[in-house]
Amino acid sequence: MAEEFNDNENKTEEPTQKRLEKALKRGDVVKSQEVNTWFVVAGGALVLMAFSGTTGKDLSATMRGLIANAHDISVDGPALPRLFQKIGGEMLAAVAIPFLVLMLAALGGNIIQHRLIWTYETLAPKLSRISPAAGLKRIFSKQSLANLGKGLIKLILIGGVLTVLMWPERERLEALTRSDLSGLLPLSLSLTLKLLGSVVAMLAIVAAADYLFQYRQWHERQKMSVRELKEEFKQTEGDPAIKGKMKQVRQLRMRRRMIAAVPKAAVVITNPTHFAVALE
Repeated sequence: MAEEFNDNENKTEEPTQKRLEKALKRGDVVKSQEVNTWFVVAGGALVLMAFSGTTGKDLSATMRGLIANAHDISVDGPALPRLFQKIGGEMLAAVAIPFLVLMLAALGGNIIQHRLIWTYETLAPKLSRISPAAGLKRIFSKQSLANLGKGLIKLILIGGVLTVLMWPERERLEALTRSDLSGLLPLSLSLTLKLLGSVVAMLAIVAAADYLFQYRQWHERQKMSVRELKEEFKQTEGDPAIKGKMKQVRQLRMRRRMIAAVPKAAVVITNPTHFAVALE
């Protein structure tokens, strides 16, 4: 038992292709949540920059028409459901393309890290998930400490960026309380895009570093011990001891067949030290 434990602990050998394929089939892949976050935030910045004008105009036109004609809108009987259906359809049409871009961004964050897989092993119930000891081990694991460090780094970076960018704008922000609504929206959009661009740049650094860390952790998990390499070789190539025994049996049977065929020969030509040839 001690030997098996030590063998499992000393996983120093590089994983084989078969080992990596098994990990992929059971859903054990390299996955960085920071990469997904970066894609979503970058997609949101792209949507805000490309579609904020048209989407805002469509929604404002819908609401303006609703408010301007509020006295003529009938809400009796089936008219109210039709009204909600019309307003909902117009709002859905206005946000459909931005929402699709965000969905593609979220999907791209996963595809760029690993190919799409379909597995149910991650959904299977496991006692280790409800074990208090396993839960404490996960809480104080290297992964949890890394997540805590990432959170602190993101907080410091984003907080620092927001402070640097917004501090020079403090007088303009104070003036917003006294400005007209028509001037408030363009300035808010400009500041939001400026902040999002800086946040995307900061998160790109965090995402790249986290992906390298996650890949290293995943690669370490896939490493094999010498015993596991031997077991896999036996499963793919066969047990060397059994293969050697079978070879000996085949040679013994072939020798017996040859000896049994010698009495039928018409002549036997022999070499004193090496060869004997029986001819029939």
